[in-house]
Amino acid sequence: MKLGVSAASFSLLLALTTSSCGRSGAPQPKRPNLLLISVDSLRRDHVGPYGYRPEFAGEEGTTPAIARLASEGVLFEDAKSTTCWTLPAHMSLMTGMPSALHGVTDNRKQLDPAITTLAEALRAKGYATAGFYSGPNLHPAFGFGAGFTTYQNCSGKEMPQAAFEEAISGGDSSELVSLHHDSHSGLSSQTLLSESRAWLENAADEEEPFFLFVHWWDPHYDYTPPAALGRKFDPGYVGEQTGTDFLDVRSVPKDRDLAHILALYDAEIRYTDDHIGQLLESLEKLELAEDTLVIFTADHGDEFFEHGYRGHQRTLYEEAIQIPLVMRLPGSLPAGKRAAGNASLQDVFATAADLLDIPAPDYGMGQSLRPLWERGDDGRTHYSELDLPHRDLQLSAIQSGDMKLIWDHTKDLGEVFDLRADPLEQNPISVSGLFSRDQTDALELGLLRTELARQERARKNIPRTPGFSGEHKLSDELAEELASFGYLEGGGE
Repeated sequence: MKLGVSAASFSLLLALTTSSCGRSGAPQPKRPNLLLISVDSLRRDHVGPYGYRPEFAGEEGTTPAIARLASEGVLFEDAKSTTCWTLPAHMSLMTGMPSALHGVTDNRKQLDPAITTLAEALRAKGYATAGFYSGPNLHPAFGFGAGFTTYQNCSGKEMPQAAFEEAISGGDSSELVSLHHDSHSGLSSQTLLSESRAWLENAADEEEPFFLFVHWWDPHYDYTPPAALGRKFDPGYVGEQTGTDFLDVRSVPKDRDLAHILALYDAEIRYTDDHIGQLLESLEKLELAEDTLVIFTADHGDEFFEHGYRGHQRTLYEEAIQIPLVMRLPGSLPAGKRAAGNASLQDVFATAADLLDIPAPDYGMGQSLRPLWERGDDGRTHYSELDLPHRDLQLSAIQSGDMKLIWDHTKDLGEVFDLRADPLEQNPISVSGLFSRDQTDALELGLLRTELARQERARKNIPRTPGFSGEHKLSDELAEELASFGYLEGGGE
C-alpha cells in the first residue's frame, strides 16, 4: 500500500483546507511572495560574500547585488548541490528529493507527474506562478513546467519540444546535442530580466501572492561576457584564450591563460549579478521587498582542471558541488546572519514551505534549514550523487562535519578528505571495502550505507504513476549490497 498521494490528490487536499477567511470570518493575512533565483554553474568560491576577490579586478567584485542581499538576510556557509549538473540538480531544487528518488538522472528521463513540485504546492495554496528559464536542461519536457501558469524560454535559442521528446523516448538525440552546443553561446540575462520584471509588475497589482522562479544561464560555459566587461576583469591579457569552446580545451592551459579563462567566468558572473540586482531593485520599487522571500542559489559549480577536468558532470569534488545559498525575508529571517552547518539544494523546498507556511509532501527528503540560523550547526550530513551509466559513472559523496567521503560504485573504491586541513581535496585518504565491516578512523563509512538505506525507505512512500517509463530503480548491484546488510525489506537473508 502506497503512503504517498498523487499530485492531483495533493492539490485537492490543499485546496480543501485553504480558505480566505478563518472561523471567525476575518480575512487571513496574505502569505509572503517567493522569488527563487538560480544561477547555473556558479561556484560558491567565486561569490563575493563568501570572501572572493577577482585576481585582476579585486575592486570590481563579482556579486555586489548578492553581497547586499546577504547583508539583509541569511547566508549559508556550507551549502552544496545534490549533484554536479543542471538537470537533476534543479529537479532536486523543485522536488526536495535526491536524484535517485526523483529519477531524472539524465536527458532521457522526465519527472513522474505524481510527484508534487514546489510550484504545484504553491499554486494549490493560491499563488500565481511563473518561471523564466534560459538553459535547455530546464525545458518543460523534463517536467519543470508543472505548477507554473507561465513557463517561458528566455534563452534566445529555439528549443523545439520534439527534440526533447525524441531523446526522452529513447530515439535520436542528435538534435538535442546540437541544441545544447548552441546554448553555450550568446547572453540571455537581459531577456530574462525584461520578461521576469514585466511579469512581476503585473503580479504586483494582484491580490494573490506570487511565486517567481528565474534561472540564469550566462555563467555556464562558454565564457563570453560583453567585451568591455571582459577587459575590465583582465585588462592586461594578450594571449589567445577567448573563453569559447571551453570543452575542447583538452590539456591544462598555461597559468596565465587559465587565469584569463577564470577572469572571463568572473565577468559573466558580474554581468548576471548586475541583472539580478536590477530585478531585486524592481521588488523595492514595487514595494514588494518587505513581503517577499528571496532565495538565491546555484545548481552546481564548475571545474577548471583542479582535478584534471574542465566543466562539470564528471566528479563530486568541492569545485563541482559547492554552491551559494542566501535567503532574505524581512521580519522572519535575521539580517546579516551567517549560518554554519551542512545545507543542501534539496532543503530549499522544505525551507520555503516552512517560511511560507505551506505543507510539503511527506516523502520529500529535504529538511528545513531553520535550525541552522536559529541554533547553529545541527550535525546534519550532506549527500551528493552522480549516476551516468553511459559514462560508466556512479558516484556518491557524503560529508559529516569536516570529513567527506567520495565513493566510486563502479570501481568499489573511495577517497576520504579532511576538508578543514585539505579544503582543495588534494590529499585523499584511500579506503576500500565500503560494504564490509571494516572501520576507519578517518570517517565512519556506515554513514553512506545509512543514507542509501534512508533513500530506500523513502522510495516506498513516493507516489508513482502506474507504468510510467521515467521511474528510476536502484541498480541490481547496489540493491544486492544493501540487501546483504539488511537495509532493504527482506534483506540480509
